[in-house]
Amino acid sequence: MKAAIVGLSIGLGLFLLLSTSPAHAGVTASVSSNAVNLTATGCSGAAGATFTVTGPDGKSFEVKSPGSNTGGFTTAGFPRGTYRFTGKCANGTSAGSGTFVLAPSGAPMGGDGGRDGNGVAVMVGAAMLGVALAGGFFLIRRRARV
Repeated sequence: MKAAIVGLSIGLGLFLLLSTSPAHAGVTASVSSNAVNLTATGCSGAAGATFTVTGPDGKSFEVKSPGSNTGGFTTAGFPRGTYRFTGKCANGTSAGSGTFVLAPSGAPMGGDGGRDGNGVAVMVGAAMLGVALAGGFFLIRRRARV
């Protein structure tokens, strides 16, 4: 029974670690004085990506980039403030999300570089894997003495 629990913990820990690894790249925003470039670095190859951008006024629009993982738009006429964006790869998987700020002229521009939200899953996977390995070590050591 103990061996089954240890094996299950190792398997679940490895699954959580490996399933989040490709998504670490996420999405990024590069903001200049008159344009925003969005990149889905988590998408494999150059199959394309679609970004949904929601402005400070609550209105959303899509930026499509077929054949490329980078898309952009000019900021002329857009309200200033914080924008949230999500990326979706051409194969339908999520590329992550992030925010960027359109600041008034002369103010510093910026973005948070995108967030993919996988940190917690990686920490939980690593903790489960560590506990399972430690439990397996003690189980093997105990059986060796008998």
